[in-house]
Amino acid sequence: SVPALAALGAPLATAPPATLTEEGTEYAVVLTKHVYPTRIVLAFEVANTVEDTLLDEVSVAVEAGEGLTPHESIPIPSLPAGPPATAYVLLDRDPAPAMPTGALRATLRFKAREVDPTTGAPEEGGYDDEYALEDVVIAASDYMTPAAVPDWSAAWDAAGEEGEVADTYDLGPRESLQDAADAVLATLPLAACAGTDAAPPLARSHALLLAGRV
Repeated sequence: SVPALAALGAPLATAPPATLTEEGTEYAVVLTKHVYPTRIVLAFEVANTVEDTLLDEVSVAVEAGEGLTPHESIPIPSLPAGPPATAYVLLDRDPAPAMPTGALRATLRFKAREVDPTTGAPEEGGYDDEYALEDVVIAASDYMTPAAVPDWSAAWDAAGEEGEVADTYDLGPRESLQDAADAVLATLPLAACAGTDAAPPLARSHALLLAGRV
C-alpha cells in the first residue's frame, strides 16, 4: 500500500483505464484516474518491454492545468522488463471550477541501465531518458458515478432549473435507436432509469433517462 493514497480514503469515482502509448512501443503505459474531494490520483501502470534493460526511478511528469496542480509524484523505484508496476501523480483540485477539466501533457521519465544477459547484473551509472505519452485528459465524466433513482421524474423536478443545461451532441452514424442508446451508456458513467435503456424497436425517437452523482 502507498501511505499517501491510504490517507485519502475511498475515491468518489474511478474512470475506466486509458492507454497512453501505442501498441508495440518500448514502454506500455495505462492510466486509471481516481477522483477524491480535493485531489485526483493518476495511477500509471508502466510496463518495460525492453529486454536486458532496467529502469530506475520511473515517474510521470504531468503539467499543471486550469484548476489542477501537481501535488506529489510517487515513482517506481525499479522496473525490469516484464510485469508492470504503478507510478502515481497526485493532483490538487482548486475549489473553482468545481470540476476542472482539460488535457495535461505527460512525460515518462526514468534512468535506464543495461543488464548483463549472462549474470543478470545491471551496469553501474546508466543514463537519464524520457518518453512522451499521450495527454492525460480530465473529463467531466471522470467525476460521475451511476446512481439508481426509483422515480426519475420526481428527482428531475426536485433538482430545479438552476443546474439545467440544454445542448446537442453528435454520436455519429448509428444503425438504430438502440445502438445510439448503447453508445451513450458506454460513454457516460450513468445509470439508465425507468427501463429506458431499451429503445422501442419501431420508434423514431427515444428519451433515455439517466442518473448519476458527482
